[in-house]
Amino acid sequence: MRLYLFPSQSARPTPNSKPQSITGRDSYIIAEALYRYIATEQAKSDREQSWSNLQDAIAIFNAAVGAKNACFFADQYPGVTVSLIDEKAPRNHSE
Repeated sequence: MRLYLFPSQSARPTPNSKPQSITGRDSYIIAEALYRYIATEQAKSDREQSWSNLQDAIAIFNAAVGAKNACFFADQYPGVTVSLIDEKAPRNHSE
């Protein structure tokens, strides 16, 4: 019994199809979720971080929001420090 049903390959958007907004705020919700995920992961120790996922989330956030607009989310969460880098960096092991 499958717990989650994922759309079939044929149901995925084609390169020529336009993305469809479900709520009208999809981009904002996704950007906020990425920001919160990045903040949560960066607060963890190096050993606890999901480094690859974190780097990919940062890359997606930067591409979707841009560095100039990232300050909007920083203003929404004043006690949170998030480091948004522009490209993937090697993991810094602190032991």
